[in-house]
Amino acid sequence: MNLLALFENDIPIRGFMRLGLLAPLALSIAVTYKTIHCERLRDIPVASLTLCFSILAGMMSIGVGLLLVFKLLA
Repeated sequence: MNLLALFENDIPIRGFMRLGLLAPLALSIAVTYKTIHCERLRDIPVASLTLCFSILAGMMSIGVGLLLVFKLLA
């Protein structure tokens, strides 16, 4: 399998892998944001992990809320 085949053919992502891809995305956003906004370098790891967990908790709560609304209206 060559590298070009990764761009020509879709890779199926189902089930838990969808949620697994959310964690690195949230972590990269949190590290980038906190790198810009923290004044001291030693504050970045703890602040970015806190923000990452906040993003993940917010996304999960929005997902559960939308699922409940869907179940109630369906």
